[in-house]
Amino acid sequence: MGQKHLQLAQRVQIETLLKEGHNLSFIAKTIGYSRATITKEIQRTTLHATMERKVSTRISRRMYKALEGQALADQKQRFKKKHQQS
Repeated sequence: MGQKHLQLAQRVQIETLLKEGHNLSFIAKTIGYSRATITKEIQRTTLHATMERKVSTRISRRMYKALEGQALADQKQRFKKKHQQS
């Protein structure tokens, strides 16, 4: 858990492990983050993809896309930087 934020490679690993059918605890141990971090990442990305409509956990795990998660994180970072400069 050396890094604070997930990187694209870690998001790709999450997506791959989900497709392989691994549970969140296994994924968390594998990439070195807490289960809560993995859960929040999947929920955040899925909520955005469904236009803020909640879906079941099973569906959200199948819907997760690493590139969408990274795009959201990049967008959030740009927004923070823009508002810190103001």
